[in-house]
Amino acid sequence: MSKLVPFALCAAFLAHTAFAQSPAQQAAVEIRNAMQLCLQNYEQPQQIFTGLTQAGYRYTKEDFGGGPDDVLHWFNRADNLINVAVVARPQLTECRISTDFIGVPLALQFAGIALTSLFQGDVQEGSLENVNVKPGDALSNQQECSGYSFLAPRRAIWVAVGTAGQDPVCVDNGTSQIMMRM
Repeated sequence: MSKLVPFALCAAFLAHTAFAQSPAQQAAVEIRNAMQLCLQNYEQPQQIFTGLTQAGYRYTKEDFGGGPDDVLHWFNRADNLINVAVVARPQLTECRISTDFIGVPLALQFAGIALTSLFQGDVQEGSLENVNVKPGDALSNQQECSGYSFLAPRRAIWVAVGTAGQDPVCVDNGTSQIMMRM
């Protein structure tokens, strides 16, 4: 990937306009919008559901049979650039934003940009336990990238990044999943 492509993707991510052209640029815009919606409504998951539906996402519910806390709420767009999975439990909301168009290293940058632009406060690299796994580290093929963490009003928030799909790891395969645990 040339150096101009990551710059164009970051510009599209920051601008969050409808003028993005490539699938990766369009995915960057959608990722930013979904992150903003999740981060601004972390205490009110129903607002996340409403916002995603109003933004054109189709909703499906995956019930694992363990009660209201054992449900995965899926939101998909017709363009299939990103999908969002939401888990809503008392005292924990999780938003997982996945795409097949942006790899882990760039998604890790996007997460940092979004956090610093959307939330005021002390955003630090790494998990809440001060673990900071990055692409290429010894543990990167065994777990997700540690990402970023910070204290928001009434909750600690951790944003990790890994490959799209089940069991995300901190390697670049051209896909990514941004996981916000709030």
